[in-house]
Amino acid sequence: WRRVVGRLCVMVGGGWDGPVSVVLDGAGGHLRVAGTTGSGKTRLLESLALGMAATHSPRDLNLLLIDFKGGNELAGVARLAHCVGAVSDRDTSEVDRAIAALTRELARRDEAFASVGATDRADFLARSGAAMPRIVVIVDEFGQFRRDDAAGHRIGALLRIAAQGRSTGIPLVLATQSPRFAATAEIRQHVGARRVPPFARACATLPGPGSPVAFP
Repeated sequence: WRRVVGRLCVMVGGGWDGPVSVVLDGAGGHLRVAGTTGSGKTRLLESLALGMAATHSPRDLNLLLIDFKGGNELAGVARLAHCVGAVSDRDTSEVDRAIAALTRELARRDEAFASVGATDRADFLARSGAAMPRIVVIVDEFGQFRRDDAAGHRIGALLRIAAQGRSTGIPLVLATQSPRFAATAEIRQHVGARRVPPFARACATLPGPGSPVAFP
């Protein structure tokens, strides 16, 4: 791996002004991807995952895939050494176990921070020298994920992860073809960065203040 130290920044394309990159750290720690069927959302997710894997070893970066499009679209990403789990809507009990494992990992990281007096992941690494890989959680078709969660338990757990993910090193990447339904006020509050694949710009409008950042 070509090791990159510092921010988790991934180049996903190019425009008139040069490379287009996504930063999954700090204030922009989470990402929403919106686009209609066939617009390239899943290919963008693959590009993100492969770009991160090319510059970070599994010691520094893990991937968790939650696929609500049948479980086959991200099969190539699931074969990466960085992938610590791949679950889908074919077995929602596995989805629940994966989210429960993330919740436990959040608590474990909080305890690790407290043990050395650290405030966040970067501070923990500086103080302890111990390994603590980022865990990037990629959810493909978040709208369907929300529709299938009638009780709201999974959404509630993801919101808690989103609220703490920036400091603990667990960023979320949420892709959907129905942003108006999928992006609740709480989700927009925590997952503010947005990307729209090119073919979706005329068809999908992202809610919330500001304009979506589109690829040229």
